[in-house]
Amino acid sequence: MVRIVLSAFILLMTMPTSAKNTLSERQLLLCACASLEAQGDLERLDPAIRRALDGGVTVNELKEAFSQLYAYTGFPRSLNALGT
Repeated sequence: MVRIVLSAFILLMTMPTSAKNTLSERQLLLCACASLEAQGDLERLDPAIRRALDGGVTVNELKEAFSQLYAYTGFPRSLNALGT
């Protein structure tokens, strides 16, 4: 029994970690903008949008994210974010 547990432990410790389960910088910036839109925090959303655009997120991606979030966050917040 000890041999099986020790073998499983060694196997788990030597397995390579997968980088495909992490988000890219563009995805993280887009998530930050979506989160601020959901909170309705327009003061922090404006600089986050600028950082996202500098980080490679396109204007169309931001518009699409904000327009898709209206079903979850409400139409006024979505419109305010699109206006920002």
